[in-house]
Amino acid sequence: MVDLDGIPCAIQSGRHIPGQDVVLYLHKLEDLDVRFIENVKGIFFLEKGANSHAEVICRIKGIPLHRVERLDYIQDSWTLAPARVNSGFTNSEEYQNFPGSFQAAVFDESDLAGLDLKRVETIFVRAEHLMYKAVVEDPEICYRRDLLSHWMSSSLARIVDKLPDVIQVVLRGIDIRSDDPVLGQYLFDSVEKNPELGNHGMRYLSLHPEWVECMASAVAPFETRVSFACPFVTSHAEFESFAHRYESLFRNEIIPFAESPAIFDEIDRYQVRQICLGLKDIAQFYFALDRGVSDVPVGIDYQNPGLVSAIVRALKKTLTSGFSVSLYQDPQFFQTYARNLRNLQWQPSMAAHELKEPDYRR
Repeated sequence: MVDLDGIPCAIQSGRHIPGQDVVLYLHKLEDLDVRFIENVKGIFFLEKGANSHAEVICRIKGIPLHRVERLDYIQDSWTLAPARVNSGFTNSEEYQNFPGSFQAAVFDESDLAGLDLKRVETIFVRAEHLMYKAVVEDPEICYRRDLLSHWMSSSLARIVDKLPDVIQVVLRGIDIRSDDPVLGQYLFDSVEKNPELGNHGMRYLSLHPEWVECMASAVAPFETRVSFACPFVTSHAEFESFAHRYESLFRNEIIPFAESPAIFDEIDRYQVRQICLGLKDIAQFYFALDRGVSDVPVGIDYQNPGLVSAIVRALKKTLTSGFSVSLYQDPQFFQTYARNLRNLQWQPSMAAHELKEPDYRR
């Protein structure tokens, strides 16, 4: 990378260039190879494409995304790196006045730099994100679950070692869809017709105990510092069946990561200390709208009064249950949920970048 008069520059490219800072130009955001994002300074794309983890990872790291009508770039020419995403959230009145703590979602240990850990109670890590990093070092590692488990454990150790003892880590189990461009090949023989509603998350793990054992081995060295969250929980009955089958593998109780509107009516049936609500999927199914489809004329409204009211009613049921709820958040609608969920037991779950101190959001 060169620096012209102190202005950071990067190479315009349609592909990853090893060791080189790049601004990527992609036809579909789903084409982003999430294994190689450390040197990505910005992304321009035409279509979002099928839902993938690309958008989530870019949000965690503050990599700016720009959807455009056409791609104008010259391969290998120098360009100014787009300004990093800076929500300014930690300077906002809503953040300063929020009485509770936050959950920070990280991709790897580098995302901990700059976090105000006094405001963070838990760190959230997705198992598939650890797998993305693992296959960079060894594309065959996901075929050797013993080696993968050790690699994941080492990755978790690098995160845990940077945290105060009072901060817990939640590892969500693998939730890989059959169309995942990087990891799908390790779990599926073919792509399903509707991966969003297909065999993934808890459904997949219930049929493949070897993968549950892999993740249980990864968290075992951490005693009670790392908890396991069961992904894509769609009903209480399915979760109870899963937890009963696998609870002996984990030192901590298994946390449900609920991603279906069924949670609105069933939340008080869960006998746990913590529940994670995956608001993106809950909203997707609430509105019967696949968020991976880019040409639907209407979008998902996370601040819809009916959706917010349903979440409020659900959380009110937890007041006598003694457990807390972590809820996916976004600075754009944080105020809505903070206002409506006041006095309730909940924890906003946000991308690490959005909770960083200003000097780390450049």
